[in-house]
Amino acid sequence: MLDEYSIEQRASQIFDARNREYFSEVLSCYTAGKYRSAFVMLRSVVVCDLLFKIQSFNGSDHGI
Repeated sequence: MLDEYSIEQRASQIFDARNREYFSEVLSCYTAGKYRSAFVMLRSVVVCDLLFKIQSFNGSDHGI
């Protein structure tokens, strides 16, 4: 049987602390019913996550 899915539980498993903090903003917007704000913030979190991962693969914080 499948475990119950929880966004809050998955959010606690986000590796990068910066993205975890940004995603908590997404959750707070979503739970407050501010769906448009949550969507815009989520797009920003995804872009930041990609940039942080690219920087970590480059081994430098100045590559982008």
